[in-house]
Amino acid sequence: MSQYKYIPPSPPIYFTILWCAIFGSVIGFLTARGNMQFAVITTLLGALLFSLLASFSVTVIKEKNLSRIFCGATLGLAGFLYIGLSYGLVLAVLGFILGQMSLWLSSGNYRLPLPPYATSREVLWFYTFRGICALIFLFLIIPIIILIPLSFNQEPYFSFTPGMLALDKEAFSFRWYKDILLNGMAAPDAVQGWWQDVWQNAQWVRSIKNSFIIGIGATLLATSIGTLAAIGLSRSEMPYRRPIMALLISPMIVPLVITASGLFYFYSQIGIAKSYTGLILSHAILGTPFVIITVTATLAGFDNNLTRAAANLGAGPIRTF
Repeated sequence: MSQYKYIPPSPPIYFTILWCAIFGSVIGFLTARGNMQFAVITTLLGALLFSLLASFSVTVIKEKNLSRIFCGATLGLAGFLYIGLSYGLVLAVLGFILGQMSLWLSSGNYRLPLPPYATSREVLWFYTFRGICALIFLFLIIPIIILIPLSFNQEPYFSFTPGMLALDKEAFSFRWYKDILLNGMAAPDAVQGWWQDVWQNAQWVRSIKNSFIIGIGATLLATSIGTLAAIGLSRSEMPYRRPIMALLISPMIVPLVITASGLFYFYSQIGIAKSYTGLILSHAILGTPFVIITVTATLAGFDNNLTRAAANLGAGPIRTF
């Protein structure tokens, strides 16, 4: 018996051209770079160019790999002639996507993730929802990605220079990465004892080292205390469960400034305000409530018969845990 394979119906060609034109108009609008008078022209040109390339890919090329190469090469050349190499590379990537997108739409394969009986409205909402999720993801991740090339900037200000946009090697530098290693060193040009000098005296390296020590220590302490507290609070015979729970999660409720001021005053009285011990304890206090809530929610569905079965089989408390 042959297996049934769903073959989606192909939409009319204007459907593919319309969506590719919308894609091109957005790219054209962004190309104007804030010039609203010029934006109308670039938006129309982007829509026209993308729709022509999509139409040619669907009606003439009809092959996915060739369509990608053709659209990528055409848009890459247009971007290189219009602005420069950097914009040409960006448009080449967008052209690669356009070549894939045009054949994907024209073949009807966009319906494959949905059941065959899905209506046009359901298909539209399916991809609209994913588009919204993609925009939120880009909104969160793009600022981080932009920081990567900016970190190689030669200039003392935080901006893309014309040389960087033209991919001029003279516009890029490792000066900020050198500053992370060398700033604060006693003898940055010395050969002997260089790594020891970096580890002990470089300001940024010392800060990174402190972050790792405090973070790892606070995580281990908060996880241990929070897990044990959650196990105790999950037992039905535990007296005063609600008041104890409220007390343990109070660092989440009390404003952080008040908690920090109180801890600093208390630690100053006992002499650990400026030590690793005080910092680790402070961060562990703030992290313990999150561990308690997470572990308590997990233990709410735990079957206590398993612990009784372990005890019947001779396991001790530690082995049962």
